[in-house]
Amino acid sequence: MGRDHDSSDRQRRRRVRVYRKVPVRFDAGNGEREALATDISEGGLHLVTNEVSRVGSRLQIDVELDGTTTRHECEVMWAIRVPDHLRDAMAYGMGVRFLHPPAEWSGRFRKWRATVENPSDLQWSLAD
Repeated sequence: MGRDHDSSDRQRRRRVRVYRKVPVRFDAGNGEREALATDISEGGLHLVTNEVSRVGSRLQIDVELDGTTTRHECEVMWAIRVPDHLRDAMAYGMGVRFLHPPAEWSGRFRKWRATVENPSDLQWSLAD
C-alpha cells in the first residue's frame, strides 16, 4: 500500500521546480565541495555529485542566484552513486530538502524563477 499524505504534506511537496544548472558549494562535514544543482525549488534541490551522503544526514549548501548567495541547512532525502561510465546515462547525486530556509529565500527564489525565459524549464512536481 502507498503512504498516506495529509493535506499539509501534499501542499509542502507541491512546488514549482526550475530545471537549470546552477553551481553550488556544499559541506557534508568533510570539507567544502563544488557541484551543480540541476533542479531547484523553494523547498530543496537535486545536487549532482558522486560524493553522496547517507539519507537523513545533514549538510550545508550555498546557492547563488543572481549574484546573491544563500546558505541552507539541508537533509539528504535520497542519494545515488553511479560508476563513471554510467554518469551520462543515469541520474545520480542527492536530493536534499531545505530545513530552515532563511526568510529572504522565498522572495529571492521567486524573483529568480521569474527570469527563466524558457517555460519548459518550469515544471510542477509532487516530490521535493
